[in-house]
Amino acid sequence: MIQTKIENFLENEIKCKCCGVLNISDKAIISLQAFRYMLNNKYKRNIRLTVNSGCRCRKHNKAEGGVDEIRNGILVTSRHECTTKKSDAFDLISPDLDYKTLYQEAVDSKMFNTIIRYDIKHFVHVDTEPRPNFEIKAWSWNK
Repeated sequence: MIQTKIENFLENEIKCKCCGVLNISDKAIISLQAFRYMLNNKYKRNIRLTVNSGCRCRKHNKAEGGVDEIRNGILVTSRHECTTKKSDAFDLISPDLDYKTLYQEAVDSKMFNTIIRYDIKHFVHVDTEPRPNFEIKAWSWNK
């Protein structure tokens, strides 16, 4: 269950599509809602955002191509994975903005620490992974 009150997103959008687990960080939800408010204010109209993927159980995460890796001897799971930790990631699309504009708005907003533009699948990944010195990493992938 989501602890933070949200106005424009449903638990069904955010929970694992495979098993229904919902374990998302408050910071991620607050950032997502603030991003929506910022877009609405900037464009002076209702900008809809759709969460294609939020929480994923380990099985679903693997099926979606999420990978675990070892960094400095520590197992690091996908930002979407929410079985062992709170997820802080969303894959977004918008019927009101093209994915390249959505990507640039996410970068410019500084509300997320990682922003990835997927140029073949036409969606934007955002997450609130903590980074040293509040660094923001943004790039595009030909995926």
